[in-house]
Amino acid sequence: PPAAGGCCSRALRRLLEKILDEHSARAQTPQLDAGDEEDGTSAEAQDRARRDPTSYRDEFLLQHRRFIASLEVMRLRPAAVPDEFPQLVSFLAHLAESYKTTLSTLPAQLTELVDGENGHLLDPEVRKAVVSALILLRNRGLIEATESLPVFFRLFRVQDKQLRAQLYKHIVSDVRNINRKGRNEKLNRTLQNFMYNMVKNPDTLAAQKSLEVIIELY
Repeated sequence: PPAAGGCCSRALRRLLEKILDEHSARAQTPQLDAGDEEDGTSAEAQDRARRDPTSYRDEFLLQHRRFIASLEVMRLRPAAVPDEFPQLVSFLAHLAESYKTTLSTLPAQLTELVDGENGHLLDPEVRKAVVSALILLRNRGLIEATESLPVFFRLFRVQDKQLRAQLYKHIVSDVRNINRKGRNEKLNRTLQNFMYNMVKNPDTLAAQKSLEVIIELY
């Protein structure tokens, strides 16, 4: 209905204005990095914030607000690609241990974006950035395997060969690492049941990659 469309457009405009306001505020704020990158999300910026989270908290919060604003835009328009979003996702994922309280919801936010009802509409570069961030969070123990692995299995359905290869490599490595110091039978049963169900998935690609994981691991 026109009214609903108008409401959505107004909401989107407000979000875009918010992002522009953030950029304007940032122009008057000292930045973390002194290199060529201007968005404060460079590797040097990450390193400085990790080494001294307290001193760089204000700049971190600015980048976090930019992430939230961009995330809201993408929830309204999943196919939209804010230029800065992949960099912001990577920046926050690398600092998740340094700002655990503020970023406690980051795994859920990224999971909802990539595995939600509109996840299939995401730009491939955005999806790749989100998956890489989730893998990083999992490797650092900031998300449980029982939460991340089902998402990764479902993403086998995506028509992206490189993404599927990345997911396959991580899943096999993660399960092996979990069992390296002793078999976690409860977790293995949970994962095996999920994998067997995925083999029955009507999506041929997802079923095939899930079967490859089972053969490799078990």
